[in-house]
Amino acid sequence: MGDNNYNLKGLKLVFIGMIIQMIASVFSGSSVKNGIHDINVSSTQASGVDGLTVAMGLMSFVGLILIIVGLSKVKSYSANFLKSRNYYIINIFLGVAMIIFAAVMAGVAVSSLSTYNISGNTSTGSGTIILMLVVISVMAVIMVVIGLLAVRGLLLGCGDVARANGDEYLAGKCIKAWRLYLIATLVIIGAVIAVIIAAFVSVMASVGSGNFGHNMQMSMAGGLVVAVVVIIAAAIFMLVAQIIILIRIWNTYSRFNGRPLSGSAETVNIPGFAQGEWVHVNDPGQPENGPVVNGTALPTRDEEDTNK
Repeated sequence: MGDNNYNLKGLKLVFIGMIIQMIASVFSGSSVKNGIHDINVSSTQASGVDGLTVAMGLMSFVGLILIIVGLSKVKSYSANFLKSRNYYIINIFLGVAMIIFAAVMAGVAVSSLSTYNISGNTSTGSGTIILMLVVISVMAVIMVVIGLLAVRGLLLGCGDVARANGDEYLAGKCIKAWRLYLIATLVIIGAVIAVIIAAFVSVMASVGSGNFGHNMQMSMAGGLVVAVVVIIAAAIFMLVAQIIILIRIWNTYSRFNGRPLSGSAETVNIPGFAQGEWVHVNDPGQPENGPVVNGTALPTRDEEDTNK
């Protein structure tokens, strides 16, 4: 494909990478559910769930790499593609940093608990755990925000390509897809917060009542049902938003891949070619004897009349 044509095959890689991440996300959610169900069944089943979670994590990482590579291939067509790629890269480093931090702090907490068995001092271990939860929560929020900016840059980049080719309708659809994804993310966050609040209220209500053990079990069971319903509804909304994003990416790739770059040359109807056949002309005003097509100077209209 020539330098004067759009080469949007990178968007195809982004499309494939996002599908891989979606599949990994679905199976990861399934493994978590099975882990909760089998938490006291056997260590063999638990290790199997852990293995599936690790495999899906690696699968999601592969999808992320494809997205980054794809955006690198199309970054020259829009500054938003470049920004999106950089945001995805930043999130990788943040994710690795969060895992390392959690592992180190968990080791410190375990060491503190071992010290407690000797001295009976729990302040160090409790403080370490609280610090770990606070830092991880802050990093998770930052990663969510950067992830939103990455998706925004991707869709705005698709909109830029569409707008450069005069397709304002598709450009508008890309903007709407970004807004829908933003709303879906906020719904997910709201659902998680609502579940946490509901669980806290249930525990407090059980503590203030007489038969604590029985009431606690009933409250947790009811809270679990509400949590599952809310999370499933929010997850379906997010899935719809992600599917629409995939459609917009594919629309951009399929419509404009291979098209002449807007503003790089002029597209004209050349006499002597089949009716309706359009050719790519490089600097049509420069050659004195006619426009150049595929390295050959075509005759001007005056020369054609003379030859007749």
